[in-house]
Amino acid sequence: MSNDGEQQQVKQVSGRASGTRAGMLLPSARAPAIVSARRGAHRLDALLAIVPPRATAASFRELPESGRWRELNARAPARAGTVRSTSLSNPRQTLAVLGFLADEASAFERLTLAGRMLKEAAARNPQAIGLAAPDGTAAARAALEALLAAALAHAFALPSFRAAARGEHPLRHIQLLGGEHLDTRHAAISARGTNLARWLTALPPNMLDASGYRQVITYLARAHGLTLRWLDERRLRRLGANAFLAVAAGNAQRTAGIAHLEYRPARARGARPDVALVGKGILFDTGGVNLKTHRSMLEMHTDMAGSAVALATLIALAELRAPLAADASPRAPGHDS
Repeated sequence: MSNDGEQQQVKQVSGRASGTRAGMLLPSARAPAIVSARRGAHRLDALLAIVPPRATAASFRELPESGRWRELNARAPARAGTVRSTSLSNPRQTLAVLGFLADEASAFERLTLAGRMLKEAAARNPQAIGLAAPDGTAAARAALEALLAAALAHAFALPSFRAAARGEHPLRHIQLLGGEHLDTRHAAISARGTNLARWLTALPPNMLDASGYRQVITYLARAHGLTLRWLDERRLRRLGANAFLAVAAGNAQRTAGIAHLEYRPARARGARPDVALVGKGILFDTGGVNLKTHRSMLEMHTDMAGSAVALATLIALAELRAPLAADASPRAPGHDS
């Protein structure tokens, strides 16, 4: 990769061939296994189900111990967006979490309810959970997708620099009850992209600095066959990118730059992009000349979230082999100080 920003195709290589620092800055934990099965609920620590507020007895027919679910539903009038729970009578005392969702709910409302249900189950520190939306409608399938997305986000461990608490166990197994037609591959890749963005955003700036971020981008480009062009400060000065360079001037080292990544489907090499993503990548924003108070600085490592989203989106498109030509530019000015 040239310092002058010459374009090149970064070849796929093994993780061992890449810099060890990039590997340290990326998540390594494995995602839970996803299976579709209607039996075996007695082996689950928790079972989460979404139904409409006016659910009938038929809505619970396919759930284990359906009578228990009907009792839970009849406990009080149901309202969309609410959650209630009980325990099943199996030896494991599986936690049953019931959420109510209107058929016309938005994607945001679906994910909000799913997150609330996962939070309810988290008190059990579950290692195996089941997910269900038993109505069989398009709205039920969308609800099940939201539950799966929330479960994969919940299972993902963000960067932590403390000793693990006793009794903590990761979520290892997700069972879909009636999810035979769910595209779990798409869901898993989308979750990996989401969690990559969350991970990079959560890293502290003394770990993810401009040079480290460049190594991460290079590593991921190699792993996914993306074209990478790096524009360093010398190249950007020749291009007249003075606003960017003014921000980067606060860095102690001249390591800032702009990465230009390209994903092209197999039959569209050299094509113009259908979509281009640009993400702000200030790794820590102190406020510049007007320094922020300490409370306002606590979360300034998240100032590069836009950059992480642009990068993770392109990685997800590559993993999905999407028929869409896309460019991304996760800018890395470094520390705005």
